[in-house]
Amino acid sequence: MKCVLSVTAFVVCFALSFMLVTPALGGYTKPLTESEYSWFEQHGVDLSNAAGALMMRPQDTAMLRSIMLQAKAYAFTPEQVKANVQGLLDAPSSAFQGVYGRLSGDGSTFTLPNSMTTPNLLARRKLRTSATESAPENGVGLLNFTSDYRNVVDFNDQTGVYWLVKGRPGYDQATAFVNLPHIATVPSSPDRPYVYFAVNNSTSSVVGDYGIVHYPASGWHLFSNTLVWNATTNRYDATWWNSSTPLPSQYVGGSSLYLHVQITNTATIDSVTITLRDGNTFAILFSRTVSFANNPFNASLSNVNIYRQITMAQVKPVHILLNTNTGTRMDNARFSNAFLYSPTGFWSWGTSETADAFRKAPTLRQLATVIVNAYTKWNSENISIRFNVP
Repeated sequence: MKCVLSVTAFVVCFALSFMLVTPALGGYTKPLTESEYSWFEQHGVDLSNAAGALMMRPQDTAMLRSIMLQAKAYAFTPEQVKANVQGLLDAPSSAFQGVYGRLSGDGSTFTLPNSMTTPNLLARRKLRTSATESAPENGVGLLNFTSDYRNVVDFNDQTGVYWLVKGRPGYDQATAFVNLPHIATVPSSPDRPYVYFAVNNSTSSVVGDYGIVHYPASGWHLFSNTLVWNATTNRYDATWWNSSTPLPSQYVGGSSLYLHVQITNTATIDSVTITLRDGNTFAILFSRTVSFANNPFNASLSNVNIYRQITMAQVKPVHILLNTNTGTRMDNARFSNAFLYSPTGFWSWGTSETADAFRKAPTLRQLATVIVNAYTKWNSENISIRFNVP
């Protein structure tokens, strides 16, 4: 539902926003204050537009408040602020539509209604195996990560190879500009390139990846891949979703996108929203919200880590070893100018905000498939992954 851009409509929308938006822990989804409305007005945004955005989805209040922080982080001009809000208003219904995958019996692969397949990225991660066990934590812990990236070899994880930057806990959202990599593949390839954020809580009762995946037959899609611990079955419930349609054909290698992940707390349900915008116009291309019952993320976000990852994974049975000699290439996948946020501020994703950074593969030889072209600790990187290592 959108609001007519008039004074009367604004009054109605403003009143309804107070009734329809539930106050939340930490104030993430509380209605905008007078000073916040004033800030939008000072940046040339019609208040009725802002009120209209509040009516669309419960997450939109948090997204509007986030736009204010992003504007300060990136020093957006008034025109860019208006473009961000207008993108929220004008997002087509197709931007929120998607399909779910069916998990294979061995837990390695999801099959979509159109018969496309994708790996379960989380199938072989070191996660909890019981209701009381916490996930093992490897890496450098919570210290400021000032050293160079690490090289990690883990033969037990045959899902793929990847580059990872792990944020410290306490942040409720992250943003970054993304330049799409150049992809060289064939339609029958089992390889799937990914660029994404991850959001995990400290006990790994909720684990999720949120970003974009490339299918060789169709192109780039928004996706979410989540695991939720089921205390009744003593195992994870896995869910795969991706956008029904791919990115339009004008988005090719080097194209600029803007990726935003946001955690929203309410009194009973927490959610993670991933939004993909055009990196120049800020038009919303795709958006997906995943909700979790029983508040797995605490109000201070002290039990949550946000990660940034560039990955090449492979569709295969779980018992088959990763083949890194298929010829698939993703060249120059770029994250740049990444920021982390809390309800009270924003920080460039630097050493003080980072707990770990590494590239990872099943073997030392396969580690060479992950090529670190350039990086800035730790808000930017340029990564290529080339499956040309036998």
